[in-house]
Amino acid sequence: MAPWGYEQTLGDSFTEAEEEAQAGFIHESNLTDSLTNEVCGHQGVGCDILWRTCQLVPDVPCRQRVWIDREKMDVLERVLTKEQHFGRGRPAVGIDISVQSVEAIDLVNLFWTGKVRLTVLAPAAVVAHSLSGEGGLGDAAREAMLEVSRASPSEEAMSRALELIHQDVETYRAGGNRTRHEFKPIPDMSPAEGLMRFVNIGVINWCRDPDSDVKYPLISGDTSFSWSKKDPCGMCLTATWTIESRWRNRPSLRAFPFDVNSLCAIFWVKSWNAVQIADLRRGNHGLGADFQEFNILDFRGSSEPLGGWRPYVCESNVVPNSSRRGEQVVYARFWVQRKAFFFITAVILPTAVLAYMGGAAILIAQGGAPNGIVGGSESPLSFLAGLMLTMMAMKFSYTDSLPKLGYLTMLDWYILGSFTMLWVAALLVMSFTEEELSAFDASRVYSCGCSALNVAYFCMAFYLHRVHIERTPRLSFTAGHTSVAPK
Repeated sequence: MAPWGYEQTLGDSFTEAEEEAQAGFIHESNLTDSLTNEVCGHQGVGCDILWRTCQLVPDVPCRQRVWIDREKMDVLERVLTKEQHFGRGRPAVGIDISVQSVEAIDLVNLFWTGKVRLTVLAPAAVVAHSLSGEGGLGDAAREAMLEVSRASPSEEAMSRALELIHQDVETYRAGGNRTRHEFKPIPDMSPAEGLMRFVNIGVINWCRDPDSDVKYPLISGDTSFSWSKKDPCGMCLTATWTIESRWRNRPSLRAFPFDVNSLCAIFWVKSWNAVQIADLRRGNHGLGADFQEFNILDFRGSSEPLGGWRPYVCESNVVPNSSRRGEQVVYARFWVQRKAFFFITAVILPTAVLAYMGGAAILIAQGGAPNGIVGGSESPLSFLAGLMLTMMAMKFSYTDSLPKLGYLTMLDWYILGSFTMLWVAALLVMSFTEEELSAFDASRVYSCGCSALNVAYFCMAFYLHRVHIERTPRLSFTAGHTSVAPK
């Protein structure tokens, strides 16, 4: 991640090192609600198109952020810039996202299943400005919201504003008067989804199971707004929704079985000139789920809960679209770390033993076997052929436990490397005489080559699987992480 904009020392207050850190942005003029809601309805194919069109979320690595536990600090205060944090700078809509449940993780098929809670906090003046016009607030509701935005509104004015907005929402749900395609009412939407679409918030990376009748995303929660007092923003309209879905992502299994992948729930927000992350201090209780195959890691890079009622913290951010004013991507992210012990004991160690036994075949070929009975009764070449067949049989035996991908994983490369070592041993046995093999101690050289392969592999595996430590705060997304279309 890019350097944090402050200098921090333990126990001391921080001082600004630069006037204002700038957030990153996406730059894609063709990402609209019509694309995400029409194309993505085709069994998730549209989500693949979106992921290939641009990088929807910034690249924030998984880190063991020990400063969160050590200093018991407010996370968003330290990892978001002023323009990303609700209540800072210009008036904006605040959005809080939390992961409420994680029910399934399928990295091979690129999705996770679970529930995400989204809360919106919209200051009255911002609502009056941004939602007025075609298919949004009527003139009466707009004037009522402006009245509430003034200092010390009366209870009567606040109740009247809610009633007028509710009437406009009901008009929208009934078919509305929106002629533009973005966020038009859709058939069979629930009342809660109708309210969510009325304020121009949609789900981007949802997908459906072609073998299931469940019509994801399933949106429940508030069907009408209520008031909430948030300083220094004044009176805010607020609503909370729970979205249950299969969430499409783009994990990479190239490091399998030592992979650590990020998983996201991504939302599309339109018509609001500014959107920021609000911290309502809600626990991401879904990140406490226990899986046999994965450790679920929150923003701290840990699967262990914090004390109190806020046990986990997900990483969330808002990513403005610089090409289209009033469009943002908002997301929540967590990480999954595969438990590699099964694959180490069931696959890697037996493969290593077979590869090392190639040295025994060379030792027999060079006449160096201490046991003369073994040396006289065993053909080195047939012994190596047996090792190769055993390695291939092992691979087929655990194929069902491995992902079927279009590229090689770290485990595939290890098996390929071990198989190559046996092939090299066969070449040595066939190409050199007993005296030549003894002259350069071929069995010892071969064993050293196997050792070098294993040491290099396990050093790389340890580096990839280990969650590295971050001792001081860093901005989670800055101008140095501008999202661009992948090449």
